[in-house]
Amino acid sequence: MLGALAALALAGCATEQPPPLRRSSLVEAQTFPYYRIYWVGPSFEGQPLAAVDGSENYSTTIGDSVYYGDCISNTGVLGGGNSCRLPLQVTTVIYRRHYNAPLGAQSNTLIRGVPAVTYDEGRSIELYSGRSSIDVFSATPAGALRAAWSLRTLNAPGSAAADLPPPVFCPGLAGPQSPQVQSAMLHLPGRACQKDAAVLTSIERLSEKPRSIGEPGAPFGPTGPFEPSTAAAAQSAGASTATKTTQRRRRPSSRRRSPARRSRGAARRTPPSRSAPAPTG
Repeated sequence: MLGALAALALAGCATEQPPPLRRSSLVEAQTFPYYRIYWVGPSFEGQPLAAVDGSENYSTTIGDSVYYGDCISNTGVLGGGNSCRLPLQVTTVIYRRHYNAPLGAQSNTLIRGVPAVTYDEGRSIELYSGRSSIDVFSATPAGALRAAWSLRTLNAPGSAAADLPPPVFCPGLAGPQSPQVQSAMLHLPGRACQKDAAVLTSIERLSEKPRSIGEPGAPFGPTGPFEPSTAAAAQSAGASTATKTTQRRRRPSSRRRSPARRSRGAARRTPPSRSAPAPTG
């Protein structure tokens, strides 16, 4: 998200009308191969599509953007008198786990059926869909909201009238959530938020039992160090298994017979001797 904000400030602050977008640039964006990117059509409220990133200018950290109209001088989301704000910019980027608290004053809501957050006095909106976050930056709060409700895919068939696909991750929303937002978060594909909560609970439980000073490094599992109680249980289970294995190996020795029993057994197995026939006279 921060990369997209930086791109917004650097998008160009020309004071003259931007030249028409080359068709080759639009075709490049329409064939963007990595994931779905969003726009609001060839124009937005009288502002033409001025530029697109496409594959050539794609950045994995900033994402892929479309830009509408000319730059308007404004303090902007990053502050400072030299920054500017386009009438509209839409950036689509693969979601990276983050918490929204640093965005400042914000409001969580549902837009097009998916969780979203509005911030920057309503002029910026981030929606969560599929594997991506869709960042809408506008010069006015009303423009940002109208653009969010007009989003459609640029490189795939889609409609601005349908709901967006739900996110397959749990967005890092901060602040209060309405019952509608809570319900949407609880019903994401694969129970994404419930899984995240379970992992967080496990990490917090593990962090409550730090190892003692001077203790050798604890083994690490998929999410962190094993709990001492878990390690002890595993050690106890291992010792129990070893004991049972030893007992199984020693059982044959308990069946050995005493020397007396062996002699009696040998006597029983020895066939009776036959006396030689008496010589005939």
